[in-house]
Amino acid sequence: MKNFLLVLIIVCFLSSVSAANFSDGFESGIINVADWTEYTTNEGRIRVLDTGSPHEGIYHVGLDDSVGGGNSSQTAIYTKTNFTGATDLNLGVWAKEASDEDDDCPASGAITTMRDCIAYTCDGITWFRLIDLPGLFGSYTEFKSQNIEDNCPTDLNSSFAIGFFQYDNAGFDIDGIYFDAIDINYNAEEAPATAPAPAPPLSGLSLIVVGILPILVIVFGLRRVLNNNMGSPEFGMIPQKTDFKDTIRNAIILIIGLLVMVLFIFALA
Repeated sequence: MKNFLLVLIIVCFLSSVSAANFSDGFESGIINVADWTEYTTNEGRIRVLDTGSPHEGIYHVGLDDSVGGGNSSQTAIYTKTNFTGATDLNLGVWAKEASDEDDDCPASGAITTMRDCIAYTCDGITWFRLIDLPGLFGSYTEFKSQNIEDNCPTDLNSSFAIGFFQYDNAGFDIDGIYFDAIDINYNAEEAPATAPAPAPPLSGLSLIVVGILPILVIVFGLRRVLNNNMGSPEFGMIPQKTDFKDTIRNAIILIIGLLVMVLFIFALA
């Protein structure tokens, strides 16, 4: 039981957290499908553009409607990153509208109900407003939110995501929202190191061999000591001349035998 507790304590100490970061300025010129899920309704359109004066670099992502004056459409991109166990999760993003009317975002609802806002989901089903984007901010503005994980009732899992939403019925430069320099930093929980499997117990012939070995070593050592130091004609043993080296050698043999015996006893415990 003590050995098990010791291994458990060591494994717990090996578990740690490390700083992690997800960022995207869309400088690849495309939306990376490994990082983002795209969502649109009706004539919704999502593009990486080099027009519209990006906040930094050459590109930014634009969410708008492909048919001017048609049906109102929803567009969104949301993260695919696995934030399981993440803590201290902070968001920073730059955004600007292109004469887009202010379509208020509900406090919570299905993905189809989200409007002009940044939102998050804890379970992949219900979305919650995180930052409501005001109407008619024609220049890039920075938006931030800290410790987002505190808004979820349980620790974050793979269903957690952050989404960037736009809703209207026309394209740039009548409607639409641009996003750029999205940065999400957090502490990621590392998986604990796996404890080594315990060695199988000794049995059968191996148990006999290992058990007899220390006994033979000890008997051999005692015989040398007796023969060298206690020999007499009465016991049929003739005393042998011994020196300091013999004494040390005999002592080492006895110590080895005792150590092997102790190890054998611990192996059986």
